[in-house]
Amino acid sequence: LPTEQETQRRDITEAFFNYKKECAANLWERYGAQEHWAKIEVPSKSKDCEALGSIQRRLRSRFPVDEFNAMRRKLDPKNVLANPHVDQLMNTE
Repeated sequence: LPTEQETQRRDITEAFFNYKKECAANLWERYGAQEHWAKIEVPSKSKDCEALGSIQRRLRSRFPVDEFNAMRRKLDPKNVLANPHVDQLMNTE
């Protein structure tokens, strides 16, 4: 974030999440929109498993996740290009 002041960082983060929530509620379904996969915040706490499952289902409904994972296994069998973020989103952990 563009500042080191904790209160400003918190305000910026909150504004971002509020904007994302508004977009999700009012635009995503209407226009078939989806945030970029790198902008998806993966829940980090075990209590948020339901939220992660919801994200994974949303991705599966829009993208061919199984085919993507099959190609990942074929083209990158040693997971050199893998990272925890994509693994969680694509349910490969």
